[in-house]
Amino acid sequence: MYNFMSEKNKLSIEKRNLYWGAVAGITQGIFIGLVAFLMNSIQSLGQEPLGGFITSFLFFLLFFVLCAVISVTFVFGRPLYLIMDKNFKEAILTLLTTILTLIIITFLVLLIIFICF
Repeated sequence: MYNFMSEKNKLSIEKRNLYWGAVAGITQGIFIGLVAFLMNSIQSLGQEPLGGFITSFLFFLLFFVLCAVISVTFVFGRPLYLIMDKNFKEAILTLLTTILTLIIITFLVLLIIFICF
């Protein structure tokens, strides 16, 4: 006998994983844009007499590590949760959707840069 509810539930789970993958990719893209804007805005920190090389170098390293932790959380957080819950297929689907979303955002940004400049 055909069980319609299990197929509908399976489709719903796949849509939810695609949704979370896309949300993670878009969030990561926005975060990368904010980090790039912030790094461009505070570019003069190393030129100030109080800042100097050591202060700007330490700030850069701390900022880099913080951004790496946030990025890992965005990209791998939900897939790791799904792996721990023994949902390997859903984890891979979510991760691939996140990566695909980031690739699409990258191509869109490059397209905008080449068109405008």
